[in-house]
Amino acid sequence: ESYRPVAYRAAVLFFCIVELTNIDPMYQYSLQWFQQLFSVGVEQAPKSDDFQQRLQSLQDHFTESLYQSICRGLFEKDKPLFSFALCISIMKGDNKVDETELRYLLVGPTADLAEKGPAVPAEWVGKPRWNEILTLAQLPAFTGFEDFFATHLGDFRKIYDAVEAEKQPLPGNWGPKLSGLERLCFVRAMRVDCLKNAIISFISEEIGQKFVEPPTFDIANSFSDSANNTP
Repeated sequence: ESYRPVAYRAAVLFFCIVELTNIDPMYQYSLQWFQQLFSVGVEQAPKSDDFQQRLQSLQDHFTESLYQSICRGLFEKDKPLFSFALCISIMKGDNKVDETELRYLLVGPTADLAEKGPAVPAEWVGKPRWNEILTLAQLPAFTGFEDFFATHLGDFRKIYDAVEAEKQPLPGNWGPKLSGLERLCFVRAMRVDCLKNAIISFISEEIGQKFVEPPTFDIANSFSDSANNTP
């Protein structure tokens, strides 16, 4: 019972990798393979006399071990997507994800709010981006954002024109009060072309830099994950 947090993290990770088949049918992983990797991870994780530290060590070591093992079998183009899926799965397991915000980030506007809503405040904003802003403002964390945006066009124009828009601070007190996921929602609405870089920074902040740097092939690491009945 004391090891339930480790088992829960393992279950979260397993269902994360099972969904990779939606990206490519080739990405299929058996429960037997997963259990074998977990057993190896338990043996290889740093030992500690402090029980809580031991639990954390098991979670961290197995998460990293699984990430490295999966990355060895992914196409390069799919590795950032897997890192993001892994990050979101872990955050969901820790109850740190608002499903409405995640849905907006992944899907975007599902209705044309700009058609019958407030007029587009400036030519550079354009109707599609204004629709994104209006949709964003429907999220609880962004209540009243459309009015603030319309009255601070100059500040938002600087973000819009910036080369690295995802790194620019938001005007007023919006920056400090937004979570990392909410910040991604803003980047999607404002400069969707910067979203990939923003997501990489988000992953690094939430679960660590090592999860955005896919490991190079190392035959020694591959061998350490194997057993006498599992190549």
